[in-house]
Amino acid sequence: SLNTKLNELKKQFVIVFFFSFLFLSIGLFLGEYNILGLRKTMFDIYNRFNYELFIKQRISNSRNSLKKVYLNIDDSALKKLNETRQQALKARILMPGSSDYVSAKISEGEKEFKCEVKLKGKLEDHFIHPFKWSLKVKLKGNEKLFGMKKFSLQHPKTRNYINEWLFHKAAINEGIISLNYEFVNLIMNGENFGIYALEEGFSEELLERNTLQDG
Repeated sequence: SLNTKLNELKKQFVIVFFFSFLFLSIGLFLGEYNILGLRKTMFDIYNRFNYELFIKQRISNSRNSLKKVYLNIDDSALKKLNETRQQALKARILMPGSSDYVSAKISEGEKEFKCEVKLKGKLEDHFIHPFKWSLKVKLKGNEKLFGMKKFSLQHPKTRNYINEWLFHKAAINEGIISLNYEFVNLIMNGENFGIYALEEGFSEELLERNTLQDG
């Protein structure tokens, strides 16, 4: 009968729940007191599948096939950016309007473009690193880099490493408006600054690429 089947399902559910709870409790107990070295084993398993740790361990690896972006900022402009950063470090926040654009030059290949850059990001994670600061870039005239006039360069950590990239890929698959987002190697004033996240800014190019109209 139906009642008999329901009672059997309930018994099976109770048995499964009991043994699941029992094994979980044993596992937590062994892990808490590191019996049989289980704590290290569990940690190793977590690390093996923790993709964020995977990205962190390789974030400074220069052996990759990512595009190289060359940014050149003269000493006076760099000094101005650093002064703004020092003020932000003291206040522990980059106040709106406190960062001014300075002149710079940027390139991906042989052709170099004139541009303006400034510090970006309100919170400390954008400027607390000794040299991997978040920068907003704006190309002058009608020039574009990777089809963009405005974009930002930042430590991948500020965008949760690969999470932001996955989000935009999912948005593209679902037909939702998305930003051009990719990872590049940044070479600033001849020095390799490692992997940066390049994120498209809001502009007419963004609307055109997403087949939307301005306004």
